[in-house]
Amino acid sequence: MKRTLDWLPVALGIALLSTLVGLPWDRTIRGQNDFVALYVGAKLVGSPELYSRPANEAMIKSILGATMQSVTYTRPPFYAALLKPLSFLPYHAAYAIFCAVCLASILWFVVRFSKEWHFPSILRLLSRLRRFYRKDRARRYCSYSSGRRSSYQDRSETFSQA
Repeated sequence: MKRTLDWLPVALGIALLSTLVGLPWDRTIRGQNDFVALYVGAKLVGSPELYSRPANEAMIKSILGATMQSVTYTRPPFYAALLKPLSFLPYHAAYAIFCAVCLASILWFVVRFSKEWHFPSILRLLSRLRRFYRKDRARRYCSYSSGRRSSYQDRSETFSQA
């Protein structure tokens, strides 16, 4: 029972973080995010096209069936080499394994250091992350919106009420 109570703040924190951040779940589940750049980097490692934008875009289009603006491989070559085993799998299988390993790493970290955390401090941190994300989303909406360019203050009020 005591061990279960130790996990309760961890589970609540993860649930709260995932809802506060407001991930676009439809794109996340389909793998239409920046993991595709890592996968392409793993496919192209050892070739001169590793940092080639046209080669990256062509491979992303062949994998997802669509292009993703500003998504190319930009990490060091050794990271692509570390991900090379994932490139032998189909994209969605590699994405599932990558997500599982990331989640397992987060859970290990939380379990390993949960005794040292102060839970109310974590909640304050999560609330700050939420405010930052909403301001960042408002800023991106303003800078990329078509038509008239409105001020940052107008858009941030709209998102803070959402």
